[in-house]
Amino acid sequence: MGDLTCEVKVTLKADANLDVDLLHCGYESCVKGFKSMQFIREYHTIHFIISGKLRFISADKTYQLTKGDFFIIFPYANVRYVEDVSDEPLKFCWFSFIGTSSKIYAAKLGFTKNNEVMQTRLITKISGSIIALSDMLTGDQIPPKSFILMKLYELFYLIESSSTDHNNAITVNARDSLSQQIIDYISFNFWEELNVDSITKRFNVSRSYVWRIIKTATGHSPQDFILRTRIYHAFNLLINTDHPVRAIAQSVGINNTTYFYRAFKKITGMTPKQYRYIKAEKN
Repeated sequence: MGDLTCEVKVTLKADANLDVDLLHCGYESCVKGFKSMQFIREYHTIHFIISGKLRFISADKTYQLTKGDFFIIFPYANVRYVEDVSDEPLKFCWFSFIGTSSKIYAAKLGFTKNNEVMQTRLITKISGSIIALSDMLTGDQIPPKSFILMKLYELFYLIESSSTDHNNAITVNARDSLSQQIIDYISFNFWEELNVDSITKRFNVSRSYVWRIIKTATGHSPQDFILRTRIYHAFNLLINTDHPVRAIAQSVGINNTTYFYRAFKKITGMTPKQYRYIKAEKN
């Protein structure tokens, strides 16, 4: 690895039994000649290019990346990345996550084994959040787990709401497949009355096909994936509005407030009101 002018890396005691948890985060500013070390990871890691250029090599695919591009490293993937020729120094940041639903979060962001690279129009905001969190976690007072999880959910929301496919990737766009169309349909119509029957009618496929492709893509049953998608979208409403929890539950397609509270706590480890309070307190 080339000499580093700046490196901050944080490793946390993440809980693999949670729905999702933050394991690593950090940022680097490199001098000429940067090459990543080759090692097998047991977790998902997403890197964001802040400046400069980088080549990401995954199996038989090579991606030319620049500012605003970001890529995922799947568990047990054999990848490497090196600095590319550029007038600007290579700078990037990253975070890693684990958990029982880490696969579903990667899928919701649009990542598949054939679609490992994306672009974001919010690179300054996303990288700023990762850098600020990394600096905070290296300080004297480590924030509580609930706060760390909240920041992780915010990162997921920022990525999902601002990303597009990488137009220079030498790969096949997996979003063209029927399975990805079904995943996208759920993600973009989560407030509707969704279930396996409505999806089979919409796409003229069998129930077993819907179960198989959603289970394979996300690690969850169709109904569980629909529920987690709804809870995921509730994060943004809790952060950015003062709507009552009952109204937020209804807006994401859950009419039973008690059920919404129970599902939210099961997935995040906190109630909707606790999540909102922590965010307001930190601001």
